[in-house]
Amino acid sequence: MSIFDQLKTGVFLDHAFNKSDSSAHKAEMLFSLYEDRLNDSLKYKIEALAHINYSRDFLYKDAKESLKNLLAGYDRFMQEDEKENYQNTLLIWRALQDQPKQFVDKKDALNMPIIRDKAGLQNIQISSGKAIKNFIFDTGANISTITESTAEEFGVKELPGSFEVDAVTGNKIQSRIGIAPQLELGSITIHNAIFLILPDEALAFPQIDYQINGILGFPVLEAMDEIQITRDDRFIVPVNQSNSKEKNLALDFLTPLLYLKTRNSAGVYTFDTGANKTMLYNNFLQQNRQEFNGTEPELDYTFGGAGGAITKKGIYTTFTPEINGKIIEIDSVIVLKEPITSKNFFFGNLGQDLINKFEKMIINFDRMFIRFE
Repeated sequence: MSIFDQLKTGVFLDHAFNKSDSSAHKAEMLFSLYEDRLNDSLKYKIEALAHINYSRDFLYKDAKESLKNLLAGYDRFMQEDEKENYQNTLLIWRALQDQPKQFVDKKDALNMPIIRDKAGLQNIQISSGKAIKNFIFDTGANISTITESTAEEFGVKELPGSFEVDAVTGNKIQSRIGIAPQLELGSITIHNAIFLILPDEALAFPQIDYQINGILGFPVLEAMDEIQITRDDRFIVPVNQSNSKEKNLALDFLTPLLYLKTRNSAGVYTFDTGANKTMLYNNFLQQNRQEFNGTEPELDYTFGGAGGAITKKGIYTTFTPEINGKIIEIDSVIVLKEPITSKNFFFGNLGQDLINKFEKMIINFDRMFIRFE
């Protein structure tokens, strides 16, 4: 490949594999050396990466300026919903622009119990001063979330302004942004963690008398470099990172992605430690039509998240991903027959039923791999 093509490809690959500095450097080289060879559409795609690269490094003011310039110079390339999403995200960076960067102190290796709540979700114990609460940990959450009452107990500093968060139902939830000066997770101290502050009722499920206190999302978990989850419910953060030949983990904005093969197809899945069960999307159904004969019983499948629950038509199947050279069978996995969103790029969302097929799962956000043992 020519130098131009190496840079053009590398800016996207480095971004996807969590090398924000390298992606940004290659973008700068492209614009300084080859701007005349970049059409406006490609410029837009490269510029659209910039605010994400900055946000991953907690450079909120730079993220704000980058996104502001993107909206001012390239709005003609944006779909209306994409433009609205960028404008909403800009409100977040504006609120955070003068706030300190998040960082994590790891005093020692961490090995603590995972606590299962009444919904079967995995929680770990978080403290701030005298306040102690169980928080769900969820690699699928782009940003950590906390209820208003827990934010007050934990001394979360609320920042000016509000913005909308998309609920799974398609409705909008008014949210605010806050910063937690210090959180304790066993031997780990998390400084300046960012939280969405939601009304308590947005994370409540009164039908089962269940209240979520908070959710530790990707930015906090990624800052630990590596986390390990065991079948016997232990949450481990080692001092020394593991190694793997396979680099099978990538990112879409702040959402982890895993590439998997099955018996009849190969595709990209989101990966969500906060989900009890794997869910396959209608994109998987379209690519694996040969596995279904059309007589499978159809059912209404209800699933929930912040802001409520939603119901879609679906069928059950046995999911057969190939991991470590072996076919793994997971029974009774739902396949949705209807799209969840208009942008349906992925085959599904992988949950704890896959993790529990193994003794341990290692997620390394520095070397970008997931390894099952």
